[in-house]
Amino acid sequence: MFVPRHALPLALLMAMGGALAGCHHDGTPDAAANGTTIGGDYRLEGKRTFRGMIGGNATVAAGADVTIAGMIGGDLIVEQGARVTVKGLVGGRIINNGGQVDVRGAVGGA
Repeated sequence: MFVPRHALPLALLMAMGGALAGCHHDGTPDAAANGTTIGGDYRLEGKRTFRGMIGGNATVAAGADVTIAGMIGGDLIVEQGARVTVKGLVGGRIINNGGQVDVRGAVGGA
């Protein structure tokens, strides 16, 4: 199914239906979330793989080493010294504040 780029964040939010809302913080190192759906913003810390969907912005904390396999409805914010690999889709922009970013998917933001 074709979805125009500007409609992508809306399509992601609609697909999430009854997802959790709000701002979430993840301080668990070496953790993996499988098929997790987060309705709001999410902060990733430590060394981990996140598999799922984040409806808002995703922030990768300074010094973290994160792989995101899934979708981010908003922006991906990468703090200084963080390393992130995206294997999926970022609906917004990538804001790199001094980290390393490897995108193996698509970025929809302007």
